[in-house]
Amino acid sequence: MKILITVCALMIVISGCGSELGTFAAGAVGGGALSGTIAGAEADLERAKQQKLAELETALVELDSAKDEVQKTAAQAKVKALEKKVENLTDIQTGTKLVKAGTKIDWSDPAAVGGFGSTAISAALAIYFRRKQKRENRKRSAEKVGVRKTIKVLAALPSQEAITAPMVESLIFNNIGIERANQEVA
Repeated sequence: MKILITVCALMIVISGCGSELGTFAAGAVGGGALSGTIAGAEADLERAKQQKLAELETALVELDSAKDEVQKTAAQAKVKALEKKVENLTDIQTGTKLVKAGTKIDWSDPAAVGGFGSTAISAALAIYFRRKQKRENRKRSAEKVGVRKTIKVLAALPSQEAITAPMVESLIFNNIGIERANQEVA
């Protein structure tokens, strides 16, 4: 994402400097160099993504064949980590496609620059809000699991009269904290 913003800013700066001929020359040289680099980057990203998808398939098989809780937890953590890597590679591919599209734009045409800018901003906002939603979902998930664990602990107590509000708050706080820590590790 940082690369996309840097390249877009660089192209806008280059397009506004000097005469039209200088702008054209700088844009052609920069665009040609970037398009060659971007083509290699796209191929590398696609290979890396396919490799991670293959590893993800293997991890899913391991998860299905896990026999005990320790193996299952380790396999789930591996699956989550690989899913995150595939998602990040997909985001980087989107940024690379935008940069490639930016190398083909006539930067002296305000309509073309505006269209590209709005596309780039839309893609960045979509990625940002998707990641924000995932963080919120993980937070809610940790809260639900923490409350369920607390209820199980309280139900297992021999005497329901021994339950106090501070004890319940402490158990909920600790269980939610443990679940959030487990999500961070995974």
